[in-house]
Amino acid sequence: MTQTFDDHYLDFDEVVDAGFRAAASLGLKATQQAAAFGRKIRFAVQLDDVKSELHRSPSAEARERACCLNKIDLTSDQLFITRKLRHAWLNEPDESLGNKSPRQILISGQLSDMRAVHRLLTRVRAQIIG
Repeated sequence: MTQTFDDHYLDFDEVVDAGFRAAASLGLKATQQAAAFGRKIRFAVQLDDVKSELHRSPSAEARERACCLNKIDLTSDQLFITRKLRHAWLNEPDESLGNKSPRQILISGQLSDMRAVHRLLTRVRAQIIG
């Protein structure tokens, strides 16, 4: 059975928390996690402030970023049998992503680019799994 991320039954805080867990699972450092949510911090200790800010001011964009991170995490986990392979893929430049790595895309802070990473994984998964 294929595991998917369905946010329809989760409240905003649960979705955002899951997004941060997914970002950590993808190997993003605290400053990179903040960037994936469109925020810029200089020090890891500031990540809690970002989380608090997102919880205080819910937005559709933050929810979509969290959902995107969760879907990328789950799909890449299905495709790559080891974390080592998954992290290698995350750091490998991809022609369909403008010769940037998925990690670079995720930390760019551009939601449209994050969607592109998810679409890429979805296409690859469809080719492999059917």
